Amino acid sequence: MEILVIKKSSRGLFNNRDLHLLHFYAFARAKRMLIQLRIIAVNLMLQRAKERRRRGICFCLKASHGSFHQNRTMNQLCKRILSHLE
Repeated sequence: MEILVIKKSSRGLFNNRDLHLLHFYAFARAKRMLIQLRIIAVNLMLQRAKERRRRGICFCLKASHGSFHQNRTMNQLCKRILSHLE
């Protein structure tokens, strides 16, 4: 399962600090649910973000757990991360 998170840095470019903050925030939230999230910067997905009329850097969050079925919990986590970044 993939979650798309839009994050725009102050200069409009990819910022390692933003990635680390997002990583630790997501991991801290997911640790209780025993979900380990791996964050990958996907610059090629910027085009998709522009098509959706949103600006910023796209992060692809993938659950490393192969047999992950808690979609509802994952969606709630995504909303929390988005609200934290906005």
